[in-house]
Amino acid sequence: AIIYELVQRKAGRIILLNRTLANGEKVAALIREHWGFSVETYEAVPELLDLYAAQADIFIHASPLGMYGFPATHAYLGFVEKMMKSCLVMDAVVNPRFTPLLAKARECGLPLVHGLDMMISQMTEIYDFCFGLRPGDAHKAQCRQVLIRYLDSVK
Repeated sequence: AIIYELVQRKAGRIILLNRTLANGEKVAALIREHWGFSVETYEAVPELLDLYAAQADIFIHASPLGMYGFPATHAYLGFVEKMMKSCLVMDAVVNPRFTPLLAKARECGLPLVHGLDMMISQMTEIYDFCFGLRPGDAHKAQCRQVLIRYLDSVK
């Protein structure tokens, strides 16, 4: 869904770094087949994370690494230190709010978007699509508080 949105918004270049190259290539093939957009795909090894992080305008993490209850975590976050200070770091993980990736990005002074904020934005679009209504800022703030209370209770 994230790559689809980037394609729709005419992203210039999309680089997909995946822990498993074959899985990343499957995603890239689907994007190419359905939308005619070429996605560069590489294995997420430290050297390539460093290389492409240094070039990124936006870095979006969309795997369960760092998620509460998921056994695996990031083996390497040094690439965050290589990012330009203007690079926007987004993490789709909603719990915890500050994943190891976002904590490192905050430490480096980079702009952040939390997974919870991404989820609320997605919920807004879904609600609009299904019901033709867009929740206002007050409703989104209320939703955020309900979600935070819930996520805090499942730790």
